Amino acid sequence: MKAITNFIIIDDERINNFMSSMIIEDAYDCAAINAFTDPEKGLEYLAGLESSEMEEMVLYLDINMPRLNGWQFMERYQQFSEKLKEKIKVFILTSSIDDREKVRACNTPNVIDCLEKPLSQEIVIATTTILDLK
Repeated sequence: MKAITNFIIIDDERINNFMSSMIIEDAYDCAAINAFTDPEKGLEYLAGLESSEMEEMVLYLDINMPRLNGWQFMERYQQFSEKLKEKIKVFILTSSIDDREKVRACNTPNVIDCLEKPLSQEIVIATTTILDLK
């Protein structure tokens, strides 16, 4: 089973992006990571992938961000092509312990699961190998 080693991190906190990137790099030496503190820049990056042949990616998306939160991001994400959405596996990241967020995440189209921050190497490996079943 080949693991997914392409990642996008969207979190308004630079330190969270840095920590998540380090954890991903510890899990996969050859990981390709694109991290954004501005969700709009993340959407622009995804729009640039629309017309390209791409490998599967994991997107770790923070929910609580100013200006454009994770739920608003996902509303805009739904406008992308099905081809792109099939390649990107979205996981919501939250520091909240509110079960309503987990329920909402599970009911949001194209979201695989809701994960608690911070990421761990075990979570990264689990989210990249379980998904490689197709």
